[in-house]
Amino acid sequence: MKLKKCIILGLSTCIFGSSLFSHLPVLASDYQNIPETNISYEPKAASVPAWVLKTLWYAIKYGVPAAVGSIQLNNYTPKGGGIITTDSSHTWAQSLGSQCFNNKEYNIGPSIVYRTPIQTTWNQNRVKTTVSMNAKKKAFSGGSNYVALSKVTPNGTYYSLGRISSGSSLQDQITGVKNSGTFDFIYTYTDTAIWDLTIWFNDHYWPNGEVQPSPVFLENVPYVIDGNISDNVKKIIVDNKVYTMPIALYNHSVDKESINLKELIDQKTDKDSNIEVDSFLDYTVGDEIHFSDMIKTVSYNKERDVTFFQFESMEDPIYGLEFKGNLTTNYKSGDTLNLKFTVEKLGEYDDYVFETLNYLQDESFKEDSAPDINKYIE
Repeated sequence: MKLKKCIILGLSTCIFGSSLFSHLPVLASDYQNIPETNISYEPKAASVPAWVLKTLWYAIKYGVPAAVGSIQLNNYTPKGGGIITTDSSHTWAQSLGSQCFNNKEYNIGPSIVYRTPIQTTWNQNRVKTTVSMNAKKKAFSGGSNYVALSKVTPNGTYYSLGRISSGSSLQDQITGVKNSGTFDFIYTYTDTAIWDLTIWFNDHYWPNGEVQPSPVFLENVPYVIDGNISDNVKKIIVDNKVYTMPIALYNHSVDKESINLKELIDQKTDKDSNIEVDSFLDYTVGDEIHFSDMIKTVSYNKERDVTFFQFESMEDPIYGLEFKGNLTTNYKSGDTLNLKFTVEKLGEYDDYVFETLNYLQDESFKEDSAPDINKYIE
């Protein structure tokens, strides 16, 4: 299968840090100084959301490195050229890679910031830019399934944009100007977990009439995204959803009687790059996966009403399985948990089908809860 590639130019500048508010200084690499302009944007509620207060508590708990926690992501190289030079489709996108929030070892706090000037090569000023922020939590990891999004405008005004569940996107718009200035787009998460982050931008020009502040999506055209992605995998936007696919097709040939958590994670991991993909190594849509692993720990999160299981096969404490309710009296360390999952279709492009588990698509995750374990008991 061949993907139709669209030329994507990277953004000129990015920074990453733990600063949430505009009055806090943020480190940045060199970027173009663009004069401040009036931005047409509807402010959100002035009250401080609860997740902001919790984020500040996490910043205190985990500590803040120099310059208010600003840190450039590991192995991340900003792409050259923030101005789009194509004549018809003014679209550009960037993968921010897979990042672990609240990772004290690497001085990464609760927020990751992407800084970029927003500008266009169009001569006219009647332009709007649609910004789409996407975040997807690593499969089989604990912690909240929601990440909070916000932005800081060139004049230093902070806006809360709301929260999105894992795998979702949120759109914001900047209208009415050709060169809008330099913005910070902020992802905030208060638990410790790995999230795959993507951001993309669409410029739109109306030759007549006012600029309408309606959302604009990528339609019918897939975009292969440049950024912190291995040569072994591709990140692609299809129907406004972000997928990660291996370049080489997997062989669906091995019939395993049962697999543990480590083997289940390996099934969704590209063998060469060690990057999680939206495909299974040895299973295809409709297959049943029989899971069996010895429980290492069982912990209950009262706030979310969720029990988190860690297993002997997996050393990394981030990974495990979550189920609804307090199950600490039903299961204990040393027990073997046997479950049955089904491979489902996540999406498709041409003849390529993206895959997931029914467990990962359970509606309970969209409520920041977790599935009922009885649905998956073997």
